[in-house]
Amino acid sequence: MAAVATPADRQPIYRPRGPDPLRTLFRRRFPDFQAAYEQRYATSYGRLRLPLITRAASAFRVCGDWSQGIARIRCPECGFDRFRPFFCKSYLVRARK
Repeated sequence: MAAVATPADRQPIYRPRGPDPLRTLFRRRFPDFQAAYEQRYATSYGRLRLPLITRAASAFRVCGDWSQGIARIRCPECGFDRFRPFFCKSYLVRARK
């Protein structure tokens, strides 16, 4: 008699991804941008923009970061689980306070 397939049998195998190249580049280069902002960009874009840019950059750093929290989504029919990290919109609210 053949074994009956359970939802656990149908779930794909999790294979973690490596570091996100965009986030890696951003983490390396953003401090250089901050240091050069006054000299290179302040006259064109305004001196008061750097704090706004820095706040948005802080939100971007944690956006989609699994260590900042996840949501578990489960299919009620088959029991398949999917996990999604939280995204920027929830962190922008906290950054404004």
